[in-house]
Amino acid sequence: MNELRELEVGLVVVTAPELGQSAQDNLMLNILASFAEFERELIAARVADTRARLKLRHLRFAGGVPFGYDADRRSKQLVPNN
Repeated sequence: MNELRELEVGLVVVTAPELGQSAQDNLMLNILASFAEFERELIAARVADTRARLKLRHLRFAGGVPFGYDADRRSKQLVPNN
């Protein structure tokens, strides 16, 4: 945040547009940043767990198989339908 202020870049938080440069505002920004980081780490852990479960079941985890293709069971690569 200090780097943004040095470059005279403004930040507007939609849910709190009145945030400025006071000590309370800095505290609020740090709390919001901590929650955002926490949420990002939770999402990353959930994705990793899901991929691990799919890998154990030998299922494809790269998304759905597009129309006109099949997923090879051994290589898990897409191959065109015949």
